[in-house]
Amino acid sequence: MSDDTDPMTELAAAVRALVERNGGVLEIEGDSQTLHLGKNSSSDRNGVYLKTGGSERWFFGTIGDDHLVLQRSANGSTHTDVMTIERSGDCRFVTDVHVPELSATRVIADDLVVGDNLIGGAVLTIADDAVGAVVPPRPGGLLVITFDGHSQYPSHNAIGGLISYDVGASPRVELHTSVEASAIVTHDGTLSGTTGDDGVITIAAADGYVEIENRRGSAGKFQCTFL
Repeated sequence: MSDDTDPMTELAAAVRALVERNGGVLEIEGDSQTLHLGKNSSSDRNGVYLKTGGSERWFFGTIGDDHLVLQRSANGSTHTDVMTIERSGDCRFVTDVHVPELSATRVIADDLVVGDNLIGGAVLTIADDAVGAVVPPRPGGLLVITFDGHSQYPSHNAIGGLISYDVGASPRVELHTSVEASAIVTHDGTLSGTTGDDGVITIAAADGYVEIENRRGSAGKFQCTFL
C-alpha cells in the first residue's frame, strides 16, 4: 500500500477487483458456513447471503428500486421480508416479527419511542396456576394489561386493567381500574402460581420486573402495554 492512500480505500478497491475477476461474485465457504457477496442481474438483487449449515439463509442488500431489505429463507430459494427500508420517503416496514410468547418465565418488553416517550409492549402465554414475568422499559409507569384480547365476543373474556407499577428499589403495584370487577387484583410480595384466589389474575412487582399470576382456569395470552 502507498503511504498517501487510505488503507480502507485500498482494501475496498482490492475486494472490488476480486469480485470483478470472479464475475461479480465472491463466495467464502468453510465449516458449513457460507458468505456470498454478489449481484444477480436477472432479479436486480445485490447483497450478502449468510448461511450456517442446513438450507436456511439470510439475505441483506438491495432489490427492485434500490429498496434495502433483510430477508430470511428457510429453504434457500423462497425469501420472506423481515425488514424493508424503501428508497422513497425513507419508510420502514417490518413484517413477520413477533413478540416472544413464553410460559412461566421472564420476557423483556419491546421498546418504541414516540415523541421522546418510551413505550413498551409484550405478549406472554401463561399456563393456568402459573406465573409469568415481564421486564418493563423503565422502572416506573403505567401498565395496561389484557387477558386473551386477541379473541372475539362471545369467547373474549373482556378482562383487562390499568395498573401503576414501580419495579425499583421499593417495588409496588396499584390497580386503578378493571374491566371486570375483582378479575384483576394486586399483591405485595412474590407470586407462586396459587397465591391469589381461584379465577383471578394477580399482579405483583419485584425488583426489575412485573409478575402476572394466571388462575383463570386455563392457559391464556396476556397483552401488556407499558406507558
